[in-house]
Amino acid sequence: MSAPRRQNPTHSTRRRQGKGKRRSPSSGEGADRSTLDVRGVQHVNLTIPPGSEDVARSFYTDILSLVEIEKPLPLRVNGGLWYRVGELELHLSVEEGAPQAPSRRHVGFVVSDLERARRFFETHGIATLPQADLPGWRRFYVHDPFGNRLEIQSPRRRARQ
Repeated sequence: MSAPRRQNPTHSTRRRQGKGKRRSPSSGEGADRSTLDVRGVQHVNLTIPPGSEDVARSFYTDILSLVEIEKPLPLRVNGGLWYRVGELELHLSVEEGAPQAPSRRHVGFVVSDLERARRFFETHGIATLPQADLPGWRRFYVHDPFGNRLEIQSPRRRARQ
């Protein structure tokens, strides 16, 4: 039997107690400074092993057709690659000893035609793993060459009436 999970004492349970309701913080005088004003997600980071940028480029640039963007000069010494995906960025960071076994951590990519995407991956020899649909979404998983899980999803089309 595992030990009960301890809550980090610095994390507030306010949101759970407030039933998910959030107040919109203002920037004016007297603004509530007890909340964090998260505005969105700018990037997602996955890890790749040292020296694997060419393999990553073959997958993310050549197969997925993502647009590689230049890393800032001070970060180039760390290796890795950055990509533009719509309004977000995908960062592939080099990490020595990073677990490469498939796991549940993942990033989700939205495609316009899920069946076309499935055929595309299979044509490239990449196994697709079917998943149960979610409300409003159809989806499946693939893994990149490093074991990172990628969810490929498409909005469910509404039936015509």
